Amino acid sequence: MIIRNEKLRYIFLKILIFIISGIFIFRLADLQLVNGEKYRKIADNNMVKQIETEAPRGTIYTSDMQILASNRIGYAVDISFINVDDSVLNASLLNLSGILLRHGEKIKDTFPINMDSDGNFAFSFDDADSEKKWKEKNGFTAEQMGFTARECFDKLCLEYGLTPEYTNEEARQIIVFREKFRDHSFSSWDPIRIATDIKRDTVYEIDANKESLVGVSVIDEPVRSYPFGTTAAHLLGYAGKISGDEYLENEDSDENYSLESTIGKTGLEVAFENELRGETGKEMTVIDYQGRPQYDIMDTNIAAIPGNSVVTTIDLEFQQAVEKALGDHLDYLQTSGAAPEAASGAAVVIDVNTGAVLAMTSMPTYDPNLFTTTISDEVWNSLNIPSDDPVFPRPLYNNSTLTALQPGSTFKPLMSVAALESGTITGETTFYCNGTDPHIPTFTCLGNHGSENVVDALRDSCNVFFYETGYNMGINPIVDYSEQFGLGNPTGIEIYETSGTLGGRDNKDDEWTDADTMNTSIGQGGSSFTPLQMANYIATLANGGSHYQAYLVEKILNNNEEIVFDHEPTLINQVKIDPENLALVKEGMKEVVTDGFAASYFYGFDHEDIGIAGKTGTAEYGDNSVENTSWFVCFTPYESPEIAVAVMIIQGETSSNAVPVAREIVDAYYALKPATDANITKEVTP
Repeated sequence: MIIRNEKLRYIFLKILIFIISGIFIFRLADLQLVNGEKYRKIADNNMVKQIETEAPRGTIYTSDMQILASNRIGYAVDISFINVDDSVLNASLLNLSGILLRHGEKIKDTFPINMDSDGNFAFSFDDADSEKKWKEKNGFTAEQMGFTARECFDKLCLEYGLTPEYTNEEARQIIVFREKFRDHSFSSWDPIRIATDIKRDTVYEIDANKESLVGVSVIDEPVRSYPFGTTAAHLLGYAGKISGDEYLENEDSDENYSLESTIGKTGLEVAFENELRGETGKEMTVIDYQGRPQYDIMDTNIAAIPGNSVVTTIDLEFQQAVEKALGDHLDYLQTSGAAPEAASGAAVVIDVNTGAVLAMTSMPTYDPNLFTTTISDEVWNSLNIPSDDPVFPRPLYNNSTLTALQPGSTFKPLMSVAALESGTITGETTFYCNGTDPHIPTFTCLGNHGSENVVDALRDSCNVFFYETGYNMGINPIVDYSEQFGLGNPTGIEIYETSGTLGGRDNKDDEWTDADTMNTSIGQGGSSFTPLQMANYIATLANGGSHYQAYLVEKILNNNEEIVFDHEPTLINQVKIDPENLALVKEGMKEVVTDGFAASYFYGFDHEDIGIAGKTGTAEYGDNSVENTSWFVCFTPYESPEIAVAVMIIQGETSSNAVPVAREIVDAYYALKPATDANITKEVTP
């Protein structure tokens, strides 16, 4: 009986094993024979991929919290590296190229072989060395280094599996994309950005063709936006796609840049890159064998954190008024024939009691929105003028901080301070002007002023007075006081600036002579300063000698709008000026606008209750083929100064051509200033 039961259990066990084995065999047949291809693709090609999400850059505000730079949501096309046959990939890329071109999207085409309408091929390299490097990167052998453009094109077609069924035009479109994969081989897991800020209709067509577009995805991306266009362009700068060199430079940094990151290039955008950038997010996504996202693994995602926001010292309406004043006047000078070559200039307004830059403009200008997506070679070449000559109109160049030119007679107030403080002259000292200097007769003056003291000489801009003053004083006090007023040294502003050049023995290879000193005394010779430096020097003079660091950023706010940085005015040094001597210099500058060269332009100005003091300047630059630089500097109000202004017009011919811009700036300042404006005094950081 026991034996029989054991036999039954044994038979039952064999039947159970047989049934289970049958189920496994049936399932295996289903996996391998019926649905084998489907599951092979899933098993072999589905993968978990980490996708980095770009953090929105922080906002840049004016002092009155108007947005100068922010972000909007755009759409971008990415291609991920997918291991598929060339025939499949090429067909997909041609399809994608056709969609983008039909909708007028910009594709960054860096492939250096072009083809004309007759089917002729040519390289687009600027030099032989660039061609050699490109061929080496693309695996050309020593024997192939002499290949023509057509031979190189045919070689790449063969490598990429581009069969004769493709036309040359189609093959080139595909190679443009295939080259991008090769260029990004050092980071093959990062998707490649093919197009940015595409139209919504383009998105719809890509989505409709997604089955045939392998590795292609459309993603949301923050696009940098400058809502006021050209306003404050040079101080803002611009942000754009990171270059290959910039990526490699930052590869080991903590900022975690990707190949498609937006990075600050110039101006405040680059100066405050670490604050504005934010923290990159991460998403773990399952993608299918064609590279298409399937679903996110939500519990592993890390949200991107937007960058901090920057609050500038710039008032929007005032900045726009300053830009209009300079731009309109340059147009007038060119079209009227008053100064036909006057196509460039700058204007800076500084708070004399803090060093805050209230307005800064440079002409010609540009729209930073051009750089937020792909910029065409034609537009880039029109903006990027390859010249170091400051007289060339260069839209991308900030003349306010980067163009240093001789200051001309605007240097004479500083000369007056140096001479009075060094004891070289007093308020009673006079020199006789008959139009030529007694020591060097070839040094002339525009007038025959007769006997002049320092106030008269400032009003009349008498060269002979300052020639003789410089001759008697020597170069050392001039250099000393120039440095104390910040000339020839950086102002400390946050954006890139040049230090200019201070004329003196240290900056001349040949022996220094009396003629050099005399030339320096009227703002000629080896001295060259930027409009920002000139505005800061006048601010220092106006406030009685407090030389402040110039600055553009008042505050930095985090995402909760909490202040993480609050600028305090920084005193660089104190210039010791006897009040009586200062009063003489200011009086001379006041008479410039009441009785001197600038008087006609300040007709109707409230000289009694407000008051203004200024100085004109005309400076030679280069040879006779280049027109003179026009300068005007001023401060206002006269008794309790608030702002200092510097205007420079390159090839403006005469100083009088800079004065109208300053008058409009001053008028705009008082028109926009609240009637009950309360001066806020900040603690000064020495």
